[in-house]
Amino acid sequence: MTADDRSFIESHLERFVAGHEKLDPEAISDYIKANPECHDQVAEFFRLIEVPESGYLQETLDDLTENIYNLAKALIKESPEENRADHENIRFLEQPEAAEHYVAEGDEIVADVQDYAGDDEVRGESMDGLRDCMRRSRSEFDLVMVLLRRAIDLEGRWSADCSNLMGILHLSHENLDEGEACFRAVIGLRAPDLYLRTVQVHAMNNLAYVCAMKAKLDEAILWATRARVLAEECGVEAFGTRFGLMYFFLSRKHDGDLERAAAEIEAMLADPGSQAEFLRCLKLPSNKEILELVIGNGMDRRFSVIRKD
Repeated sequence: MTADDRSFIESHLERFVAGHEKLDPEAISDYIKANPECHDQVAEFFRLIEVPESGYLQETLDDLTENIYNLAKALIKESPEENRADHENIRFLEQPEAAEHYVAEGDEIVADVQDYAGDDEVRGESMDGLRDCMRRSRSEFDLVMVLLRRAIDLEGRWSADCSNLMGILHLSHENLDEGEACFRAVIGLRAPDLYLRTVQVHAMNNLAYVCAMKAKLDEAILWATRARVLAEECGVEAFGTRFGLMYFFLSRKHDGDLERAAAEIEAMLADPGSQAEFLRCLKLPSNKEILELVIGNGMDRRFSVIRKD
């Protein structure tokens, strides 16, 4: 690095510290890429001051958290046969590609984060450690949870999805308190846009199931109803909330609950796609109790498409 380069960088950074000039992180990044010998000097400067992250870094972290979320989904989908029963109730609106696709893509995104940040550590996470974790990823519960926790800590756009999926995995292993904490964390986020609100629809619905598993049916119905209302506001599929409400009403059996459950079934059967999903879910081994409730309360006589076999 020449004396002129050093002088240029020092004068620019000094003007920023003095408040005479606004720091342009992207311009500095471009300069470093064109003059890599300046990297150490600039990196040392940034270690000493608090500099706001650029939009580009945030967008790249958003991409990284989305990639980890999809990798976790792929690992769940590819889990060994003996573990499939734990995951049969997990529904993905968008099916993931093969896990190795996301591992390769994650390598590239991590490299982009490191290049831009000029450091291996971003938001308390080692990028090299994260890359290694993704490369070694397997469908085992603990390893998937480590991936999701790291994505949550990065606070990217898809971190809420990762928190919701972590909660679902806790439920599949009957860790009710841990699952509830994950769902409540998502619900408690400020929701400035449609995307996050749709994630909260799923978190509310999942929390309703936690409440039901804890024998708190009134609270389960409250959260499922909130989820359905929010789903309608966001224009997203409400099947999960309706299926849950049917189950909760049949379990509670207050005055009028059977009719409320029948109304939810009727709504699910009104759409061919929803009807197919409803019948599929009823036949899952893990939903044996729900099918028994449906049959035991005569819903098969009201709706002929429901079969006992």
